[in-house]
Amino acid sequence: MESFLPPTDLHDLDAYNFGTREPPAKAPGAGAAPKERTAAAKAARRSALFASDGLRQSVNAVVLVHSQRHPHALLLRSTAEGAPRWKLPGGRLRPGESGAEGLARSLGRQLGAGVQPEALELIAEWWCPAEEAAREYPYLPVHVTRPRGSRKLYLVSVAPGVLATVRGAWELVAVPLQDLYGNERFGPVLAALPAQLARCNFNSLALPEEAPS
Repeated sequence: MESFLPPTDLHDLDAYNFGTREPPAKAPGAGAAPKERTAAAKAARRSALFASDGLRQSVNAVVLVHSQRHPHALLLRSTAEGAPRWKLPGGRLRPGESGAEGLARSLGRQLGAGVQPEALELIAEWWCPAEEAAREYPYLPVHVTRPRGSRKLYLVSVAPGVLATVRGAWELVAVPLQDLYGNERFGPVLAALPAQLARCNFNSLALPEEAPS
């Protein structure tokens, strides 16, 4: 039985404007919390959060565009710590927050207040087993009764012409799906994204014609 998703419209990459903005001003006397610099410190923090909050639920937006009819994913890239780090827009859900609400809040924070998801389609869910905090799997292992984290990936439509702005060290980059496929330098979640989108039908839209002046 075929189970393809309804056709997904992809706007041309040139239909979007990308820019940057300064981080918001900090309150007087407020300082950033020190970041963990070692794997052990990060693992200890994750364990403490798991003990206090339980399952960590996150949502990510898969925003697709096309360039010359080739599908591209909009990713966030940071080179602040040397080697490039890549991630999908999104973040952790707050208590009582739905996936749609969490994505709207995260996209507004990361890409600018004008960026709001117009349509959502769940395409994958990744799980982080409690005993392997640093790894994620596209399924929940049968022996895991208390997973540490859950990450849902949604195919998101964003209206063209939106000024997508990224704060801090992250920049927005359009990466061809063919470059992600099986490429572990992007991490397992992004490397598996083209395969998880295989049941999607893409419709590449042309740029709207400019009105005569």
